[in-house]
Amino acid sequence: MKTFFVIIFLIISLSVKSQQGYAITFKRAELTTNIISKNKFKFVYNDSFAFQYYYQGNDPLKKQHLYSKKLIHHSIFINRTSFLTYNEVDANIKLLIVDTIKPSTWMPTTTTKNILGYTCKGALQVSPTNDSTLIWYTDALGTGVGFLCLHFNLGQPLEVYDQRTNRYFLATTIEKGNYQFNLPKAPIYSVAAYQQLTQQLLNKPSTLSIRFYD
Repeated sequence: MKTFFVIIFLIISLSVKSQQGYAITFKRAELTTNIISKNKFKFVYNDSFAFQYYYQGNDPLKKQHLYSKKLIHHSIFINRTSFLTYNEVDANIKLLIVDTIKPSTWMPTTTTKNILGYTCKGALQVSPTNDSTLIWYTDALGTGVGFLCLHFNLGQPLEVYDQRTNRYFLATTIEKGNYQFNLPKAPIYSVAAYQQLTQQLLNKPSTLSIRFYD
């Protein structure tokens, strides 16, 4: 019988040497309502890898310096050199979905603003559906490759207005430290393989609910 999906049980052990990087916490709001979400967003990264996740209340990984060892629902592990993302998307079945960050074009603006003591420049992107994403970034904190699964290499975003997802992000704290990232021990699927899994093995429509940014 032909196999319609591929399960990668051989875990890619990406044990990376601890590198200096940053952990940035963001508050989030809906653009149309300006209602601040209870969910905070955190982006932890070094030159090679990153890990991003949402949480409410106290940060469950506050004291972590080894990231991605523990899965959090809808967390994303990012290989910033190969532009691959590994998404945890199913609360019932612990697995990862691998996807590629797609290239994108950004138009720099001529204005600047100060965010948490950093001088930030603006950059704009307009999607084929005329939805715009405006990012205020600093070049003092490395690049933002992988941030919100965006192919953004001008600097690290500290404020984002994203019409595509109706979301607003603003950095509230920036911590400097040495961070290490390991891909969690879990089966790895392509997007298509995961859709086949949910449709055929679980006998229900695909539950792929995470947004893959393009």
